[in-house]
Amino acid sequence: MKHEVYFLQAANGGPIKIGTSGWLTHRASSFQGWLPGGVDLIASIPGDTFREAALKWALRDESISGEWVRSCPKAWRLILDAIDHGDLRWLPHPQPTLLGKGMGLQLMDGWEASFGGRAACAAALGYSAKRWTQVRSGCSWRVSPGVWGRWAIASAERAGNLPSYLARQPQPQQDAA
Repeated sequence: MKHEVYFLQAANGGPIKIGTSGWLTHRASSFQGWLPGGVDLIASIPGDTFREAALKWALRDESISGEWVRSCPKAWRLILDAIDHGDLRWLPHPQPTLLGKGMGLQLMDGWEASFGGRAACAAALGYSAKRWTQVRSGCSWRVSPGVWGRWAIASAERAGNLPSYLARQPQPQQDAA
């Protein structure tokens, strides 16, 4: 079964859904009754939950809820890139999620070292220190596609390997009072 990451939008506009399916035609038609006017399948690319998670993390500043992102220039540039090329060449393909005993933690140790420590890695992946500890504790044997996806995008951001349209705007610093 060929899995695809898809982009759906209500026929009358609005937010864009990013999802994954092995039965894309069936999945898209299942949304027709959910929204007045139905939905349009805008684009799809090869991929599974790893690539879906990576895309959602790349568009995290545009996230509305779960799999839904704003219909905005950044999302449309990504979608048009996918349509133009039939894929997103910069987006990594799936990584193995099932590892040998203790290998997930060894992998995360490497991630932490590459980001300059546990706290820096947690922050780059959008986790609090407490939540990162919980994520690590559940990854002795298996690293979830969502965690892999965050790491793939955070690593690409750090290395300057994301398309310029996905560059995050620097967050303003709060003055200490």
